[in-house]
Amino acid sequence: MVRHVAHRPAVWRRRGFTLLELLVVLAVLALLAALSWPAVRLLLEKTHLQSAAKQLRAVLVRARLDAMESGTVRQLRYQPGTGRYEVSVAATLEAAEDPGSENEEGPAPGAKGVVADTLPGGAVFEETGTVEDLLGAADLAEPLADGPWSAPVWFYPNGRTSVARFRLAGQRGYTIEVAMRAVTGSVAIGPLQHSETTP
Repeated sequence: MVRHVAHRPAVWRRRGFTLLELLVVLAVLALLAALSWPAVRLLLEKTHLQSAAKQLRAVLVRARLDAMESGTVRQLRYQPGTGRYEVSVAATLEAAEDPGSENEEGPAPGAKGVVADTLPGGAVFEETGTVEDLLGAADLAEPLADGPWSAPVWFYPNGRTSVARFRLAGQRGYTIEVAMRAVTGSVAIGPLQHSETTP
């Protein structure tokens, strides 16, 4: 008895891809990734800057609530050109009323009641901005000549705060502003802006 074996077409016998086909697919994927990487980096930069602004808003709101709950005056200072900031308890109410009486070097690192942190994603505080104290019309945002810390932003037990405007900068020329109102303590985050002069 003779058996007849049905032959399948050559297409059905093929079970995988050749090495050359896999290398071509990998090369195309690598090319697409290289072309899209600048757009992805830009999107990540914008996202990191917005996250930093949201973190700063949370810190400002928390400092105001802590001042109200504890009945003490709080202050926030930052280091211009870096993402580092600290929130601490003011020594006395007189220190808040007379900003010149505070130590311009900022709170001592590791001091009791000091909360220190850094903005995420490489965001930094720019030196520009305005901060006005409720008890005087003095501009407290001028960079200190003899210290690395900014002038303090005050949070009072009655819920009032300094009028403050922060500008955060990213690594690719984008900035975002965070503004705080004095009477209500409300904090608003502005839109992302791009500086044309930044390389």
